[in-house]
Amino acid sequence: MVHFYRDVSGFGLFSGLDTPAAHADFTFGEPVSLKSVIPVFHPDYDIIECISDVGLEMYIVSFRPEGQSCRDIWLLRHAAKDEDWGPPENIEPAVDSPKNDSFPCVSADGLVLFFNPERPAAFLSTT
Repeated sequence: MVHFYRDVSGFGLFSGLDTPAAHADFTFGEPVSLKSVIPVFHPDYDIIECISDVGLEMYIVSFRPEGQSCRDIWLLRHAAKDEDWGPPENIEPAVDSPKNDSFPCVSADGLVLFFNPERPAAFLSTT
């Protein structure tokens, strides 16, 4: 069994002690700049966090100066996989707050957005 984990340095993987190491049998192509594939992507500010199941929405965490806080969740969309990505939309105020929000992940059906809010516990109360 292979387990994935995420920490501040990014993704990593480890396997259980009783599991053999995983081996991949493929070759990567030439690297390309994300800016050439996603012109609205800004490598100084943006981190790609999640792509929807059908590949038409991309959730990024961005340090863009026009955001509400240091880290905001933004959404990029395109109508078809062979079309260009549209401009980033800050999904405020429905999700973003003046605090840092991060690690967005959308459910396979696209109806639920999970994320890590940096808010006081009282703010998250449902009562």
